[in-house]
Amino acid sequence: MLTLMTLSLVAAPQTVVSVQQAPTAAAWQVAQPVPLFSESAAPSLPFDPTLFGRGVASADLDRDGSPDFVISTSSGAVLYMNRGPAGLVDETVMRLPAGLQGSDGPVVGDVDGDGWADLLLLADSSPGVDVVLFSNGFGGFLPPIPLPMASAVTSDAELVDIDLDGDLDLVRAIGSSGHANTSGKDTLLLNDGLGGFTPLLSFESAAWNSSLIPSTGVTSFDANRDGVLDLFFTRADSGSATGSPGARNLLLLGRGAGQYIDASVGLPSFEDNSYDAVPLDLDGDGDLDLVVANSLLGLGGASSGDVLVNQGGLQGGRAGAFQDRFDSIEETPTIAEAIRLGPLCADVDGDGRKDVLFRVHDLPPGGEQPLFLGRGLDFERATPFGAGSFIAAGGAFADIDGDGDPDLLLTSAGSAAGGSQLGHARLFLNVSP
Repeated sequence: MLTLMTLSLVAAPQTVVSVQQAPTAAAWQVAQPVPLFSESAAPSLPFDPTLFGRGVASADLDRDGSPDFVISTSSGAVLYMNRGPAGLVDETVMRLPAGLQGSDGPVVGDVDGDGWADLLLLADSSPGVDVVLFSNGFGGFLPPIPLPMASAVTSDAELVDIDLDGDLDLVRAIGSSGHANTSGKDTLLLNDGLGGFTPLLSFESAAWNSSLIPSTGVTSFDANRDGVLDLFFTRADSGSATGSPGARNLLLLGRGAGQYIDASVGLPSFEDNSYDAVPLDLDGDGDLDLVVANSLLGLGGASSGDVLVNQGGLQGGRAGAFQDRFDSIEETPTIAEAIRLGPLCADVDGDGRKDVLFRVHDLPPGGEQPLFLGRGLDFERATPFGAGSFIAAGGAFADIDGDGDPDLLLTSAGSAAGGSQLGHARLFLNVSP
């Protein structure tokens, strides 16, 4: 509350001077923006700091109604079970087979149709073998079974019913782009219904399936609203293997039975360095738009497609064609936040609109893991919550405490430039009102 004082001066009674007192401490506290997440409010996470965290998957592994976490690391996967008041408990030894190699990923889904979540772990180097671990029916996993090899390291994978036969097939993005490029052809493996996967050779031999350009991520969604899932591959070429410092992303429209046509002509012609994407309906018109995580160092924000708006619905154009909405989501961040490794998406503030957190690579340190709040087709930066400066290699939103809002787990693969969060996994509780 501000107090107003008036003083009447004898020499000039018609003159009134207003003196405004400084706001009270309580007034300042009300005026300050409040972070939406708190690490201090979260339960402790028993993560060995000598491990370098990579990918994260969240699922109810033991079917007790609470989300659990699988984290891939340089020394094998670890498993944290949600035990309510006891927090997240490390049950790796009792639930995962011994001797697992360093991995990336992970990917969770019921691939054999028994009602229990199975686990895919991606090889962390090339050549390597991706593996599937079937559930034992008690929230644990059986020894790994190798999947058909790819020609290079798998950067990302999705379990999705491609051929509409009721089971989960496997799409893999092949390649990596960073200090050194590795590339190979993306793969589609069809499920026989029992968790046996067979490569669809026509997918690998298609003209659009390049062995030169690294694919860094894949997401499935119905871009043109025809009831068949489509595929969006993010691509990067920071090593300029094709003669440019970036690569055009790839949009494939599904025609059923694992058949696709290249519809990339419906994307902006940017040749940027993209690392993953998430589909979400920004304007509430029923079709899905895309938020893409790009490195904004090589080409800069103006030369990248970070928010791609589907031209169907309210846009009045063709569903499945996309246009870049320039500067919708801050395309000129500080250099410490410019390498965006991937987006995480959830409605963190409870307003009914999806928000996006970018996992970033600290080069140099000093940035955050920036959270942007959805405001229709545009976003605004949320108040920083002290996530810190590190290589955020993985993360997931999940309602850890059962209060109806998404909490956040992030992993660190170290720091490229001397950041302080080496090898940590960090848990943040949603404290939004």
